[in-house]
Amino acid sequence: MRTTTSLDARRLHVTLCPWLVPRESTCKRGALVRVDKDVHRVYTSSVKTVMFALWELPQNLLGAALLGVAWASGRLRKVSIERGRIFIESRGFGVSLGLFIFWFHEGNRYFKPDSLMKRHEYGHSFQSRWLGPLYLLAVGVPSVARVLYGVAYREVTGRTWRRYYDGYPENWADRLGGISPDERAQSLRA
Repeated sequence: MRTTTSLDARRLHVTLCPWLVPRESTCKRGALVRVDKDVHRVYTSSVKTVMFALWELPQNLLGAALLGVAWASGRLRKVSIERGRIFIESRGFGVSLGLFIFWFHEGNRYFKPDSLMKRHEYGHSFQSRWLGPLYLLAVGVPSVARVLYGVAYREVTGRTWRRYYDGYPENWADRLGGISPDERAQSLRA
């Protein structure tokens, strides 16, 4: 009985999975080693994706449910996949829930979004990735409290609350989204 060498095993791998071989590759040892590295990179990336999806499971479930509700109610404008996240341009609400980042352009009576909103919500996605299942308590609750304060402020004073981004966790999300304090100040002046 013949023993299978490492090179024979790689040839068998390429024979069984020819779509993994780059077009310019042949069955030379170097090309097969490169294929093995590519397969490893794809496998590692897939494992990371699954692990992060599980780590952020509560947010991902809420985000998927909210996507379904927004779609059913006609509040979706555009969906795109960017930077490993699902960006959903919605009508009238913005929130970051795991892989799902909802943002909007047009304002409502309580909030006037600016051009920085998409980046701000993207910053929240880093918080979600880092905090995992604690995100909803550590970031979601304070963020919702700030929104509710903004609504109450509008009802009592008749003006929009302009300090929403000044405190935790919104200022942290701005920094993670790459928004400088100068950019934020300029957007609030507009």
